[in-house]
Amino acid sequence: MLVRGAQNRDRGGVMTAVFVLKVFVLLAFVGYLGYAAVCARPRFLSWPMFTMITFSRFQLSDGDDGGPIDHWRHLVTFDSYHDIGTVDEFLGYLRGVHGIYAEGVVTYVDTDGVHRLEVSDGELDL
Repeated sequence: MLVRGAQNRDRGGVMTAVFVLKVFVLLAFVGYLGYAAVCARPRFLSWPMFTMITFSRFQLSDGDDGGPIDHWRHLVTFDSYHDIGTVDEFLGYLRGVHGIYAEGVVTYVDTDGVHRLEVSDGELDL
């Protein structure tokens, strides 16, 4: 009986060391994920690797009368302007459907940085 109890105690100690090692590896991995999540550049296991974070700001005015354009009134439902091509399509939509030839600036932000796009006569000046 005494020998069997000593064997169980030793095995319990080994399992505790394995458990501590697993917890340490898990915490190290979670720490790495936290560090990678706040890095600006997309890389292995970084947040931008899993999501494409973009933002577009329209500061446009009507080329005919100079009045500001409320782009929220003209956005097509469920469209997302997540790249330069879709911003250009939106300007084409304003020209073709509403007859608005916009002037101004579109600020586009993505993981590569901030892009300032000039708009004149309803088209992007690239």
